[in-house]
Parts: sequence; structure tokens; C-alpha cells
Amino acid sequence: MRSSDAPLVELLSAADILLEHDEPFWYAVDARTAEPLAQGTEVRQVAREALIALRQRLDQAEGRAPRSRALGAADGAGD
Repeated sequence: MRSSDAPLVELLSAADILLEHDEPFWYAVDARTAEPLAQGTEVRQVAREALIALRQRLDQAEGRAPRSRALGAADGAGD
């Protein structure tokens, strides 16, 4: 892993996501439940997919519809 990926690893760690490497794959695992969140050959893509999966789980747990991924989406604000 490159040193430029250090902030990404810190973010994942703060979200209780473990990032593991077993050549040639990267794996992201929920540290609390040991459930897999994402896997692939590119560390940044695996990290992104893991954070998206964790967000979807949070939305499900709170009974909310998935959030829009569009930048600037305002959930009806300003209407």
C-alpha cells in the first residue's frame, strides 16, 4: 500500500473496517461483525465499496431509503 493511502486506512479504521491484503486481492471486513464488505484488486475501490456498503447497512438499520449519491443532493431543502 502506498503512503498516500494512509488517510484512507485511517478513515476505514475509524469506521471499524479492517482492510486486509492477500495477493492479489484486498478485502474489507466489518470489525464488529466480521462480515465481508468488499473485495477486489484495487485498494481504493475496495475502500470506497466498503464505505458504501456500511452506509447502506446504516440506512437499513434506520429504516431509511438509500441516499442519493449525487453531489449537492438536498433532500427537498429549498423547495
